[in-house]
Amino acid sequence: MGVINIICVLIKFVKYKNVDLKAWDICVKNSINKDVTALSGYLDIACKKWDALILDDYKAVMPLPRINSVLFNNYATNFLVPQLGVFGNGINYNVFSDFIKLFKSKSHKINYNLNKYNYYNQFTNALPKSIGYEFDVYSKENIYLSSKYFIEKRISNNEIIRFVENAKLISNISMLNFDADMMRQILAYSIRNGIGYMYAAYDRCNNIVGVAFFVKSFSKDKLIFAAIKEKNIIKEVFEFLLNNHLKICRHSISIDLGFSDTYFANVFRCLNVKPYFTYLINKN
Repeated sequence: MGVINIICVLIKFVKYKNVDLKAWDICVKNSINKDVTALSGYLDIACKKWDALILDDYKAVMPLPRINSVLFNNYATNFLVPQLGVFGNGINYNVFSDFIKLFKSKSHKINYNLNKYNYYNQFTNALPKSIGYEFDVYSKENIYLSSKYFIEKRISNNEIIRFVENAKLISNISMLNFDADMMRQILAYSIRNGIGYMYAAYDRCNNIVGVAFFVKSFSKDKLIFAAIKEKNIIKEVFEFLLNNHLKICRHSISIDLGFSDTYFANVFRCLNVKPYFTYLINKN
């Protein structure tokens, strides 16, 4: 217990204005579970406001996206940062547990999804779990592309947003959580920095029927957002969008499709995917 108490003292709650962003990014990039969505530049757009838990001199970090509240510390992951958590190396159960304890003690409300590397058997009965899906990219050869659809490569971000806002869509996220301004900004940031891939599928009448947005995240790509116009074409359109990404993505990587509580979960399970578990931290 003495070791755990020492670790607790070394984990600090830090307001955003006091975070050393350079040291933060170095820690994330050197982490075993490094993720582009945990880098400061991405967080600044995807979360607007965030605080942090920091172990020692940036040995491990945990981003805390704020929900607007003047009086309380309310934190939640959102559709642009679907999985966060503790980033570092050699994070054992005791260290991770102390991060969670301090997180809860400093927060009023929490709705926070952890990444798959923050998974410990000791928490099996203590925290609710979600199932995520990862698509292994074995080869770019023999990719089937349906002749019913085609890809428009020069579509603007505003056209994407108009499609999403003006239609009743089936998405990998709850559309109640969709924020058009945040999406527009993260699209611009990701494409400008060479980490974003946006695809729009058109039918033969030149109507948009689906979109998908991926980001390049070190050793894997991540599906951030996908939306299809109609439920009866969701599987074939998403496969078309995914296969178009496979044509240009890096060889021998995986694509993290994340988890979904919408119809997309059924689509993910139909693909060549590996399931994985993540934890959810709730505090009301």
